[in-house]
Amino acid sequence: MSLKSHHLSFLTDLDEKLCSEDNIEQIMNLQPEGLIFENENNAFSPLDHLINNWRGESILSANALIIKKALGDLWADAIDQFNSLEYKNPKTKLSILHELKPYISEEESQQISEIGINAIWTILKDSSHPLFNKIDDFKNIFTYRTVVIYFFKLRFLAHLADQIGTKLTLDNILNSSSFIQQCFPAGSSLYFSSISLQNHPYIWFSPSKYFTQTIRDVTPLFLTINLTELTKIITFSQSKYLNFSEKNYSHALSHKEFGFFLNTLLIYLPKWLRGKGTSPVTTNSKKPINALKTRFTGDYLKAITLAHSLDQEEHISQQWSEVITADINEEQFASAKFFKICHEFQNLTLLTKVAEKQKHDVIPLIAHIMQDKSRAALPQHQGTLFCDAQNNDVFYKRIVLNLTSLPTTNSYYHLLKSVQDEAHILNDQGFIFVLTNQKLFVPSQVDRLKTFFKKIKLEAMCDFSELKGRGEIAKYIYIFSKNRGASDDYTLNSQKHLKGNCPTFNFTGELLHFAQFEIISKTFSSFLEHKDINQTPVLVQKLPQNFHFQYFQDAIIDGRILSAGSTNSVNVTHPSFFDKIIKNGIPLKDAFQIELIADEHKRSDHFLGFQLDVDRNYPYAIIVDYKNPQIINLEIISSDSLPAVKEQLGTVTSFYLKLLPLNHNISIETLRTYFANEIGKQIIQLTVHEKSLTPNKIQKNIENLLIPKFLTQIGSTYNAKVETEKFFNLTHETIVSLSPENLRTLYDSNEKHIISLLEKSPNVTLGKLTELNQTLKKIKIQISENDINQTSIFFNPLIINDISNKSLLTPLLPDNHEVYVEFISSASNHHQVIGEVNFIKNNNDPFLVLNDNNTGNPIVNIHSDSKLLLFLQFFLEHNTNLTFSLFIHQMRVPSIEQLNNAFQNFKQVGYQLNIITLELDKLIKSTFFTQLTKE
Repeated sequence: MSLKSHHLSFLTDLDEKLCSEDNIEQIMNLQPEGLIFENENNAFSPLDHLINNWRGESILSANALIIKKALGDLWADAIDQFNSLEYKNPKTKLSILHELKPYISEEESQQISEIGINAIWTILKDSSHPLFNKIDDFKNIFTYRTVVIYFFKLRFLAHLADQIGTKLTLDNILNSSSFIQQCFPAGSSLYFSSISLQNHPYIWFSPSKYFTQTIRDVTPLFLTINLTELTKIITFSQSKYLNFSEKNYSHALSHKEFGFFLNTLLIYLPKWLRGKGTSPVTTNSKKPINALKTRFTGDYLKAITLAHSLDQEEHISQQWSEVITADINEEQFASAKFFKICHEFQNLTLLTKVAEKQKHDVIPLIAHIMQDKSRAALPQHQGTLFCDAQNNDVFYKRIVLNLTSLPTTNSYYHLLKSVQDEAHILNDQGFIFVLTNQKLFVPSQVDRLKTFFKKIKLEAMCDFSELKGRGEIAKYIYIFSKNRGASDDYTLNSQKHLKGNCPTFNFTGELLHFAQFEIISKTFSSFLEHKDINQTPVLVQKLPQNFHFQYFQDAIIDGRILSAGSTNSVNVTHPSFFDKIIKNGIPLKDAFQIELIADEHKRSDHFLGFQLDVDRNYPYAIIVDYKNPQIINLEIISSDSLPAVKEQLGTVTSFYLKLLPLNHNISIETLRTYFANEIGKQIIQLTVHEKSLTPNKIQKNIENLLIPKFLTQIGSTYNAKVETEKFFNLTHETIVSLSPENLRTLYDSNEKHIISLLEKSPNVTLGKLTELNQTLKKIKIQISENDINQTSIFFNPLIINDISNKSLLTPLLPDNHEVYVEFISSASNHHQVIGEVNFIKNNNDPFLVLNDNNTGNPIVNIHSDSKLLLFLQFFLEHNTNLTFSLFIHQMRVPSIEQLNNAFQNFKQVGYQLNIITLELDKLIKSTFFTQLTKE
């Protein structure tokens, strides 16, 4: 069954037939036995055939059927009167000709112009005229619309009279303009301008005297029917006269639940984005209601505006601070002025109901809202005294742009241009809501989008791309505003990068019938009402009927979106992954006490000319670094190193907070690894967003940053084998002394047990594994840069085997040109025992200092290559009680070339360490992934 067959707002042809007057009695007399339904027990169950929450809107009431019959009678009367308009006011005939022109081609319009102002009636008298059929169709459509507008007016008059406590007489009805002028006198404070109440092409109609009783009877009935029933009365079986065809009408977009979602976007989302609160109810019933001037333009306008109207009528009992006053930008004959006039009468009727339900005086309320709407149409930044009344500039607070039917070529350009065109008539504080199937962030359009964002700001977006059964609802809703300069989130930093953030709402699932959209609309409304934008970095909810709702904040830099929702299963914003991360994560504030580090001038005292930090009771600090525009970086450091880091990074693009662990189980090194992990980086990007570049908001976001829950848990009893524990505790000295084969064997022999420990006690094991991995990486870098200073390197077989050939060794003295021995003490000291040995790195002239064991005074300095000096230091550390003379005259050393070759062979250890660290990285990453995605 298609979506359209589930729609509750319009009857099918069968509905119309069943609800005709001739069949009412028959329907009422039907017995259940006369109907056969197939189910498990072959018994009738209404629940098997009704949509959830359906309240019978598709069935017309008895009063609605009476109004429907009156519509047909008055239509016939209007057709008769139309034929006599040939002899009426030329101004009326001219306005009707203007309505005809969009309905016919340019060539046909030229033919009409040649005939003159009476062309329509002249052609209708000649059935052989080539334009007769088209003009006759126009007459039927035009007169039908005239009666429809008349009914909308009657409905407004009935409600207005009821609210002011006046009995609506036949004279008031037939002279409605006079009655309305009495309520809103021209020149008074209550007067307002309105297209529906002024001269327009449809205002000529007044029922003939033969239908005065019909009018007298039908007018009070408008008090008993709602907008849904009125819409059905005027649409079924006459659809061709309203042009409600599938091409320009959507049953999904016209549904009242979509209207609720749309109105929530228009009214409450902007307030939520600005942090002004979004409760739909105000306790002050005397607070004036203001007009929220809104422009609807694009595709499916009749459906969208109907949905918005149905929702406003549905929630009329709530106390409002704003009411949407819509301007319809429909230029085709399918709607044109007719549609605008109908909608304005609907708005006027709505205001009468608002006055009743919300305890306002109806006349002042209508006047205030309509005047407020008119004031919103005046140019901004102009004083009233000098305002040009003829200026047609209009500035809207909201613009709804439905672009679902984009051109096949240059569709992306059309989207951006349409938004920019609408921005010219947008209030400085206003918002544009664009519904489109065109994805905004396209890699090939980065430069164009970057230019676009310099003038237009993306405030938020809704993603329905994974919501099945949504009908004509677009995949994406983008919310834009004007980029108001340097005060906005989109600013040019020192590197000229255009940066910002975008709150994103994702809805996934499948609509089996469109009434289920209520789940989505109510979830969205509740989120805006109860969640604060500055304190809710991420959120995921499982909803009834297998729907999912996700909220996060995307980072946008130079036209690129860094953390958008994706079908990539390892992207944190993927629905299933995101859900599991929320379940298996905790906010950072649950593991640490987090406080801003105050300005050093305010938090220090002067003592003897020095500034002393009086707040040193925290062991760690966290740096939030915005310097890199591509990614926000977090780093945890010890508090002792903070002054140096702060001096290096500054305070322009970096923020500093102190961390006090609340849980002794957490490993700082593991947390650092998580921040550097792919998943951790995405979580950081979603949470610590660009919009919060103030210290207090930064603190809130850091507090809400998700970290894996397992980092604070011990898990099962940690029980490592002795060999594995030794592997975890490998020191720098031990590692550099092992051959590549021994390193490989050591890792392979412990790998399975390590994996088992990670499953049973991930927190403790991951902490040990992370620290070991960091040690291995440091040694790997030192080897690649020839920066190993540990003497234990000479225990490594790759080195000791290369330099142990005695035939290749050379004495230190007297003819070793690669070594210079500098005696700095008298010869009498040369028989003393060598004590402490110091390696001095003196740029290009390193040397070894040999000190007297008794006095500690330096006796000899040895100058040479750093590798040779390191070898001598190694020898002396493992050969004690040597005298200076014995060592100098009997010591034999390898050549520098031998040592260079040995160290080159030693790089094989670095290659093996690189392989092992890559495997450990995968193991660590896999552990984070497994623990964060547990069911």
